[in-house]
Amino acid sequence: FDNPDVRDHIKTVLLSHQHQIRTLRFRAPTLFALGRSLVPQFRDLRTLELSLPSESDLPPDKYDNPALRHLSLTFHDRPQDVVFSRGLESLVLRQVDYLNLSLFQALSSCADSLKKLSIRSGAKMVGIPDTISFPRLEELRLQLWVSRTAENVLHAILGPPSMSGIIRTTLWIEELGLVDKLLNFLLPSADALRATATTTVEIESRKSLPTWIEYTRGNRSLQLGLRAAGSDLHFERYRDKLQALNRRLQDPVTSVTILSYKPADMKQLRAFYSSDVQKLIIVLGRPNSQLPIELIDAAIGKRRADHGSGWTFPALRQLTITFNPSYADSVALAAYVDARQAELQAIGYRGLDELVFVHCSFDGINCLDLANMPGPKGVTLKEAPDMY
Repeated sequence: FDNPDVRDHIKTVLLSHQHQIRTLRFRAPTLFALGRSLVPQFRDLRTLELSLPSESDLPPDKYDNPALRHLSLTFHDRPQDVVFSRGLESLVLRQVDYLNLSLFQALSSCADSLKKLSIRSGAKMVGIPDTISFPRLEELRLQLWVSRTAENVLHAILGPPSMSGIIRTTLWIEELGLVDKLLNFLLPSADALRATATTTVEIESRKSLPTWIEYTRGNRSLQLGLRAAGSDLHFERYRDKLQALNRRLQDPVTSVTILSYKPADMKQLRAFYSSDVQKLIIVLGRPNSQLPIELIDAAIGKRRADHGSGWTFPALRQLTITFNPSYADSVALAAYVDARQAELQAIGYRGLDELVFVHCSFDGINCLDLANMPGPKGVTLKEAPDMY
């Protein structure tokens, strides 16, 4: 498309069908000028996708076609002043490197019609925008890597209690105070506190990356990337904050999922030791030659003396393990679970009801007929389809 003659030909062909075309997608920044030149002439256009080039001298952009309902913009530089259609229903803004008040002023023009809003940005917010009411907003997705920006954007967007959405941001230890404000997204009203929806948690641990923790409540999700979560002191501070968060939710965390690469990753669970958790899912992030019993013990065994007494998850009912194409020693696993069951039942707990396996093999045999496997006493063995 670097050839001007080719672009002119494409433009001519598109214009010859301007009354029939309802969707235009120009995903390459090199095609932005062509796409923008066509937009004013397609008055019946309903869907538009553009990728803006890295230029600082672009004039203000108008996306105010009366029929336009769905708009997706990818920025490769700070966005210029924009104008949105008042009837816009879906707006996706990617790679926004500069969040300022003018962008939110533009959003106010389509606030009454917008049903879906998605913003992805790694930038700091310049200024604090006024709150804008979006009465018809059905879905909100924010990926904002600066936690203070996430706080300010959430302050600016007021949607109905029925709105679904995902908020994804990262936090340093010294920013834990923002968790309480971000939690307002999961609790949009007093009725949410009385809701019966359970709270689930997902943890993803990777070297040099944040430890991702996801809280899901009803149709809303809050994803927090906890940075520098390595030392015991950090885990203690995270645990204190997350326990306070659980008390505010007034619903115990009942399900925890952890993506693990080695037994040492199980330390991420220290922030969630609880007698309320009933379901634990362990997903091995890379193939292992063998499923180590040490990994299971680190997850559901007894706490180390320096992390409190008792069991980590004494009320656990279901343990699901995904390890592909790993190998497990069925006899050793059954012996470990049997010993755990006996000790927990001796102090009044019921113990595990189910062990669920995804993509596994025992003693070199693919886990297809668990009924014939030597399993723990009183525990049902199940094979589940691929969950991830």
